[in-house]
Amino acid sequence: MKCHRFIDFFEEAVVPYKERHKEHIRLDGRTSGGNRKAFGHFYYQDKYWKVDSDTWIEKLDIAFNELQKGVDPFRIMKTRNSKNECLIITGQKGAKHFYVYAI
Repeated sequence: MKCHRFIDFFEEAVVPYKERHKEHIRLDGRTSGGNRKAFGHFYYQDKYWKVDSDTWIEKLDIAFNELQKGVDPFRIMKTRNSKNECLIITGQKGAKHFYVYAI
């Protein structure tokens, strides 16, 4: 699903998924391991971003709640190999669990 805004992506893709799969902590239903399959896309800062299926739902909830307060939760960073960009949630410590990359 390709949405224009993160809020649209969250409401149109994540919320229905959460309602159908209340027990899942990730968008792919697994508890570990990588999964680069795209769950969806949204537009932010003049480019589209791919949300990988191993992203934790809790992290998407945090970003959505910050946007609802009028706060931009995202910061653009270079990936580890500096070949692409990824989004991180500002102020989050510990494990990332938020896998969103520029496309």
